[in-house]
Amino acid sequence: MDPNDAQPSVPADSTVPPTVTPTQPMPSTPEPVVPTPSTAPGVVGPAASSVPASKPPLGGGKKLFGKIGVIPAAVIAAFVLIGGTSAAYFGFVLPNQPDNIWKTALSNTAKGYDKLVEYADDQKDVKGGKVKGTFKFESRDVVVDGNIDGAYDDKSSNVKLDAGAAGTRVNFTILTNIPAGATTPDIYLKADGLAAVGELLGGGDPAAAQYFSELDGKFYFIDHTLIDQFAKSAQQSNSDFPQLTPEDVKAIGETVGKVNRDYLFTTDESNAVFKVKTAVGKETFEGRETYHFKVGYDKENLKEYMAKLKEALKQTKIKDLITDESFDQAIKDIDKLDGNGEADVWVDMKTKLIRTVRFTDTKDNTTLDIGLLHDGGDDFPFYLTVKEADNDFTIKLSLNAKTNVATIDVNGAFKDASENSKFTAKLTFEPSNDAVEFKKPEGAESMSDLLAPFLGGGLGGPGSLDEGGMDFSEDFSEEDFDSFSTE
Repeated sequence: MDPNDAQPSVPADSTVPPTVTPTQPMPSTPEPVVPTPSTAPGVVGPAASSVPASKPPLGGGKKLFGKIGVIPAAVIAAFVLIGGTSAAYFGFVLPNQPDNIWKTALSNTAKGYDKLVEYADDQKDVKGGKVKGTFKFESRDVVVDGNIDGAYDDKSSNVKLDAGAAGTRVNFTILTNIPAGATTPDIYLKADGLAAVGELLGGGDPAAAQYFSELDGKFYFIDHTLIDQFAKSAQQSNSDFPQLTPEDVKAIGETVGKVNRDYLFTTDESNAVFKVKTAVGKETFEGRETYHFKVGYDKENLKEYMAKLKEALKQTKIKDLITDESFDQAIKDIDKLDGNGEADVWVDMKTKLIRTVRFTDTKDNTTLDIGLLHDGGDDFPFYLTVKEADNDFTIKLSLNAKTNVATIDVNGAFKDASENSKFTAKLTFEPSNDAVEFKKPEGAESMSDLLAPFLGGGLGGPGSLDEGGMDFSEDFSEEDFDSFSTE
């Protein structure tokens, strides 16, 4: 596949009529359909489920996307896969006949997307949550690991974080609280274990070792008025960005869903963006029985989809962010494609959901997989994997349908000429309406006092360095900072 023609091939739960000539014959006799309560064969409807209906689920490589990078294929694939997650949760079923799988999958995906929008709106009453996690980075020269444990509500938060390397470990405490009459929080920060870091890093500089030692175990705070000041400046520099309410977000989701239903989740040839190029047939994929499709796209319908999406979003609260130039350029980029690009799509024959969508760049030996690894239980793991010759990166977001607990797993392995390194992280989020107790730390000092040696007198105004402070003015010049350019 030409990397310049890698486009949004069929997302996880998309549809195109499987009327295209298959490479292996479709079974002429339909397979038995498992009956579902009050649902005729081929008709989508909620099946009996033990999952409470009030809690639906939450919904690479730079060369891989080629010229269509403005509207990455992965984004459209994600629309379909996330819709598929919701469809699975609500018990939408697909008949087992291979010739119906593609068409019904799209219909179910559209319904799943609608339920996802409803779910997001329902979650606006959840006030907070709990978070736990771990991380680790390993390379030839260093190993760093740590943990996070915290809770938050609509007023306060309390987070503990530790990080260790080279035999030392620093424990951080982060507290926030929105005072009465304010809309932004005061933030309190403390680090325990900095004295050991000072001894490690400042072995040849007694002043640096003393500085870290003085910080050790002390609370410093950032007053909410400083945050207000920065927020006001940000709003002035981004005056076009609107303040969105939960109702606005729901309206935007419904608007996008309407356009997606007309173009992404349809088999109507006059509108459908996706089309089945080849129905490859049944095969075992990653240990699961699946049906494999080669899926392409209709260039003219893709251009029309972008135009309709632009006009629809202009009717929402984010209308000022929608520019004709960006969408028109995307449409021009699509027009340059030859229309021959395709992706591999595997539909799970047990769950009747899209399991994996794969984009392949044969020139760079790179693949991008987007999928839903749902095996029929309560967990709905959405994942994205990029594999290159020497690099492998995966991020997986999983939601438990019964508990609404969400988990994020990140795994990366990277290799260059000199060394190998890898990174792993896992975060778990649990919704909660439990109040977080806040007690103002006694003796907390202003963050401006902490930063005075670096900022010349503190935050927000000029001043001289404290006597005995750390003066870097002779060590760094404007040219030195220019050398840190990321270009």
